Amino acid sequence: MNIPPLYKKLVTYNILFLAGVLLLFIFVVRPKQKAVGKLEEVNNNKISGLRTQRYPRDPTKLLTMEKQLESRSRNVLRTLTAAFKRSREQFNGVFRAVGFGNVNDFREFVKLIRYQGYFDSVKSDLEKKQIFLDDEILGLTEHSSSPTRDNYQLVAHMSVVRDLALMADEHKLSVADPYARAGSRRRNPPARITAVLPITTYNTPVDLENAYLEEYAVRITVTGSVSNFSDFLQALNVRGRFLPVRSVWIKKVGVRSQTQDLVEATVECGGFLVLLDMEQGIFAPESTESTKVWTRGT
Repeated sequence: MNIPPLYKKLVTYNILFLAGVLLLFIFVVRPKQKAVGKLEEVNNNKISGLRTQRYPRDPTKLLTMEKQLESRSRNVLRTLTAAFKRSREQFNGVFRAVGFGNVNDFREFVKLIRYQGYFDSVKSDLEKKQIFLDDEILGLTEHSSSPTRDNYQLVAHMSVVRDLALMADEHKLSVADPYARAGSRRRNPPARITAVLPITTYNTPVDLENAYLEEYAVRITVTGSVSNFSDFLQALNVRGRFLPVRSVWIKKVGVRSQTQDLVEATVECGGFLVLLDMEQGIFAPESTESTKVWTRGT
């Protein structure tokens, strides 16, 4: 039987068309189906995760939560910025006291003799307030050079000691040890102030080798009224000063009046030295990583 040429062409075109459809399914549609299936599986896993984490699945509620988180992030950033500013202001006076104008020069050029001069001046200033530092209790001496600590770190630590001692005196709190006896080595009751070691450093996730912040902890024991002690705690974080409390131990040791107890409290505070100049930013103002900068080092 002879098949007309036109029919042969139609059959050939139909075969080619079906082959094209089959190839399209194999190489385009089927991979897309697999990709969609995997995406659907991922989405189902995410939905299950959201259910276990109690996140709302309603888009409106999710948007509201996102705005709340953004607002909290901005508040955290403002708080951190204020803390950094206060820390810088606090140590600016220390830089000037040893003859430097910025943190880079302070870190690089402070010699042991400058620390010794600063140490003596701090002891002298405090003795005028009847606050007598004892090298053994303090943990620092005029000759505290060490291969593990730089000279600028000794100065920074002594500056925190000075600030806390003067604040205690300003708020009528006694730092003298009432149980210590005078002897050949001590003519006056020593101050209960200790420079806590080691120094704590903080790094960013993108630079784990170079710290941008150092914390100098000082432990001070004071005796006084509850109201004076409360005022002392509030004064630790004001304009130009940032000495957050790390821990507090407090006990009642007497009664000052019918409405006022006498307490003895040991407070450990940290002074923070920012190791970057004002021009050097640590994180961008709108960065979503802003809350990750506080990575404790050594």
